[in-house]
Amino acid sequence: MRSWRRCLIALALLAMAAGCSGSRWAKEDRDYAQKYPRHTDDVAKVAKQAIDARHVIGKRGAYVGFAGSDEPAGAGAEAGLFVYPRSWLEARIGGAVLAHQGEHELSGGGIVGARVQTPTRLAPFAGVNGYVGYAGSRSADKDGVDNNSDGVVDEFGEDEVNFVEAIAPELGVHYWLTSRVRLTGSADYRLTSDGRGNDSLFYGVSLAVLAKGQKSPPKSGPADEGGWAFVPEESQTAADSSALPVTLQPTVLPPTHHQTTIPELSLEDVASESAAILNQL
Repeated sequence: MRSWRRCLIALALLAMAAGCSGSRWAKEDRDYAQKYPRHTDDVAKVAKQAIDARHVIGKRGAYVGFAGSDEPAGAGAEAGLFVYPRSWLEARIGGAVLAHQGEHELSGGGIVGARVQTPTRLAPFAGVNGYVGYAGSRSADKDGVDNNSDGVVDEFGEDEVNFVEAIAPELGVHYWLTSRVRLTGSADYRLTSDGRGNDSLFYGVSLAVLAKGQKSPPKSGPADEGGWAFVPEESQTAADSSALPVTLQPTVLPPTHHQTTIPELSLEDVASESAAILNQL
């Protein structure tokens, strides 16, 4: 009975050891796995591996976020797509809805932005966003203005279409929960087209996820991304070809030194041998 218990304990310890071997991120991301296939006792390498997040280069994903402000009161939500052209540079585009105190209390439109950040798991960043939103329309047939630019002032049924534009510098920090999931906290100051009295400081939080099955582009040179070793194209080609059916070809063995060599004979040799055989008859 004790021997069985010892065997089970030994198997459990072996499984734990196997599960702990290699980087946790290496099990989720092929580029990270190539750079850090296993743990090491080197303190410097362990520290580097613990903060490195350069594997995001060339990859894209989706995000959703929420933000709010106190003075003037406001709230907003956005969702969109992002991409990393470099490990330290992020670009994003999405749709947003914004409600706040001011002349145009509700708007919806598009947002674009860019962020410069450190290529680390905990990544401070600085960025800027641009927003253009539709804020509805109102009747404008008695405002004394040619709102539709047709040369007629205050015509019947004339409407004023309203838009809100804003530019927002921001500061924040990313934290990669896994090799694909990122949590972000940020603060941005929104300078709106409604005037400085409607500008406000928004605090936001968002969650982003990289799409599955992506790989970083091959290195273009030894200085690319500080020596990060990305998956080469030939590795993918080899992996794809391994899935194809294999056709067995007949194997031809090369001649060995034990084979008999037939000597070349001249016509004179053949004639003399024949004459000798006839003389013996």
